[in-house]
Amino acid sequence: MDACTVIDEKRFRVLMETWREWSRKDRWVEGYADHSPMFGDARTGMDWEDFETSVDGWTAEIIDHEIRGLPMNERVAVHHVWLSSVWRLREPIDQVYPRARDRLIERLEARGIQ
Repeated sequence: MDACTVIDEKRFRVLMETWREWSRKDRWVEGYADHSPMFGDARTGMDWEDFETSVDGWTAEIIDHEIRGLPMNERVAVHHVWLSSVWRLREPIDQVYPRARDRLIERLEARGIQ
């Protein structure tokens, strides 16, 4: 990574931990809906914590989309490192993952993630 990179290692780790939590979370919540059936974007009872959770969810969805757009070896390397998935590659993971990380950072920065 060069000096003009917006996402440094520390920020990348935070983003990927957010994605990991999001990817392991159930999407269905029992109880009352948190939105109006007539107005899909209108939220009820949203406080700062709910807002922060929503932003984290949106960010994680973007990260997930960008991971899915990586070449297969790189996508698999990200899943191996962050989700402990087991895959076999013809290239060693420790060679593929840095390339995947750098490409993912470029893609996230292009999408405006900081």
